[in-house]
Amino acid sequence: VSPMDCTGCEVCVTSCPDNALAMKDIHAAVKEGHKDAWDFAMTLPSRGERFDPFTVKGAQFNQPLLEFSGACEGCGETPYAKLLTQLFGKRMILANATGCSSIWGATAGWIPYTVDKKTGRGVAWGNSLFEDNAEYGLGMVLSVNQRRLHVTKCVEAAIQARVGSPEVQSALVQWLEKKDDKEMSQVVGDRLQGLLKLQADAKALPAELKEVWRLRDLLARPSMWMMGGDGWSN
Repeated sequence: VSPMDCTGCEVCVTSCPDNALAMKDIHAAVKEGHKDAWDFAMTLPSRGERFDPFTVKGAQFNQPLLEFSGACEGCGETPYAKLLTQLFGKRMILANATGCSSIWGATAGWIPYTVDKKTGRGVAWGNSLFEDNAEYGLGMVLSVNQRRLHVTKCVEAAIQARVGSPEVQSALVQWLEKKDDKEMSQVVGDRLQGLLKLQADAKALPAELKEVWRLRDLLARPSMWMMGGDGWSN
């Protein structure tokens, strides 16, 4: 527990089945080294890849990409949002309705959504002002689908033109086969980006690959979500 970010809601204390947690004055907690312990814990690498993320236990080993939201004490929304980021956050695009989740999700001065320590990837978040989040989110889905269709056609054209090295051609073919796989599209897409980056930096990309490079953020299959509260549901 981070003593500098605790809101004092006592949810963790009351829900712990073993009475392992107790409320303590912040000055005493810092003096006893709890802040130093937290700072050290934040330097440790994620162990999430060792576990099945789609189990109750395994998901909690993944780094949460939502932290210190500033929501009300004991907020019931943020645990669900935190879990979503642990399962899908590195490739998540989120349309957020106006309401509580848009307030704690984008309070002026800080944003609680963060990025994965290892990859630098995180949630792409947007807010729709009025009660049109369904249309707003659907627009995101349609635009992503259209852009991915475009990059697919560009990859097919590059394969047909046989541009690039044999390694690039192999990566293009593999991506075409795995583009709709949530995990492998990321793996093959990263490999393809690494191969194209050298030519892109040298401004030596063939014309057929320039558009693939421009749309490289779509190589990994995104996970599309809409989030809303009681206001949107009404």
